[in-house]
Amino acid sequence: MKKAMLLMAIGFVVVTISVFFIYPYLRYTTPVNLEGAYIRYAEHEFGKEWDTLVIKKTGASRNGYHVVRRWKYERVLDSKVLTPEYKRMKTSIQFLEDEGLFVEEESGIRYSFNNNKNELLAGTTIYKKIK
Repeated sequence: MKKAMLLMAIGFVVVTISVFFIYPYLRYTTPVNLEGAYIRYAEHEFGKEWDTLVIKKTGASRNGYHVVRRWKYERVLDSKVLTPEYKRMKTSIQFLEDEGLFVEEESGIRYSFNNNKNELLAGTTIYKKIK
């Protein structure tokens, strides 16, 4: 009986140590499949938006990525669709291991990645991975 209690206590200590020291490392690792193309579409009373992010790993850093953003906006004014506006931007993001977030270097925008749903989140904006 005393041996069983001792083994249970040792098991509890091992599990507790694992939770405190190993779990944070597992939680904040770079997602394996961050590279790819992500899309977002929004429609509202003022217009329609199409947003695409193409993300590729940089060779210089294990936590660095290049991002190309393509954006199209069709503004609506007095129930008429105006000439579409286009933007194309290049930027870089870095994975911050201590926070578990990706940060855009120029703007400071913070992204998180949901591996289960293949989604990239920037605040309330959700980008769906398509490839």
